[in-house]
Amino acid sequence: MPFCKECGSALEDDAKYCTVCGTRRTDNVASLHFPSDKVGLKEEQSKDVTSSVSSESERGPSCWSANNTTLSYDFGSADKSDSPKKKNEARIAFIFIILTALVVISAIVYIIASVGGNASSNDSVLGFYSAQKAETNGKSINAKSLWEKGFTIELKGNGKAVIIVDGNPSSAKWTLKGDQFKIIGSSFDCNGILSNEILILENVLDTGVTLYFVKSDAEQPSMPKQSPMPTPSPTLTPTPMPKPVAITNGKVLRSISYKGQCPFKVSAPGGSGGYFVFLKYLRAPSNSKEQRVVKSSFSPPYKSDVVFYVAAGQSVEIDVPVGVYQFFYACGETWYGEKLKFGEETRFYASDDVLVFYSDGDYYQGHSITLWKQENGNFDTDEISESSFPD
Repeated sequence: MPFCKECGSALEDDAKYCTVCGTRRTDNVASLHFPSDKVGLKEEQSKDVTSSVSSESERGPSCWSANNTTLSYDFGSADKSDSPKKKNEARIAFIFIILTALVVISAIVYIIASVGGNASSNDSVLGFYSAQKAETNGKSINAKSLWEKGFTIELKGNGKAVIIVDGNPSSAKWTLKGDQFKIIGSSFDCNGILSNEILILENVLDTGVTLYFVKSDAEQPSMPKQSPMPTPSPTLTPTPMPKPVAITNGKVLRSISYKGQCPFKVSAPGGSGGYFVFLKYLRAPSNSKEQRVVKSSFSPPYKSDVVFYVAAGQSVEIDVPVGVYQFFYACGETWYGEKLKFGEETRFYASDDVLVFYSDGDYYQGHSITLWKQENGNFDTDEISESSFPD
């Protein structure tokens, strides 16, 4: 005899439902399970439940009757995965997956936009840059004096570059962050600045040379694809170095309008180089019995200044006309003539006091000066600017 798999009651051989609990019959196991917490009551259920089934038509998968109280149930409610807790966990997991996907997509879009923005912002700097000027040791020279066939850099997209030195091309990579530029090749690694179509590279090829490049939109002759050369940009012509001028110790560089009578001696310290001495005439001495007589046809400065050259380690003795003078001198290593003197390295000095050369009728008063510091010295000089030195 078959039994109900739910309540254990005996069943008729041909019964399809349990007459006690209303469970549908199966051959092996009960196919439906109705826990008390899964059954929804439309009305309050009595504590003593006895079922009376009048016919099979009143029983079925949708409802069953017990003491005129109708109970409804859902076959799917027996699945534990549909519990509120499980459903909430599934919703949370789904939301988390969606949010994670949104974050990943946003990051990808940002990276693509950043790369695209950098590429587009660097598009304006692509092209050829030709070296125009080189600087080394503070001096400017034409770049072609270093590389006969020129020095050219072609900046391409995707950070690629071609470096052409004296007609020999080589590949390289470049980056640009703001105006900070860097280029690296097989034997080339330089940092610099790229701004307003001017590229400045420092210590090029480890030579200590700083190169200035100017952008040119046309291809260079050394490239495989050639096009007519554009009108060359003006280049800076370096100032030629002056040529040294030979000069001897005691050489008088300005002729004197009046006869020299007062002795004057200047001694220079040893070493190399020389000294350009300049006595600037100011006026006639008030205590001299010999007064200057200047013809009205003469015009200032009457060529009364006394100018001569003293070599290092030498002395010069010369006769100076009566008068009051201020003492100036310039010094340096190499003499380039009275206009340039000792070139850029020239240093200029002037005395604090004046020198008075005069005659009292019996003798002529003169002076002797040493151009190095001495203990208890009585004639001070100070360094001055070139503009303060007399012509």
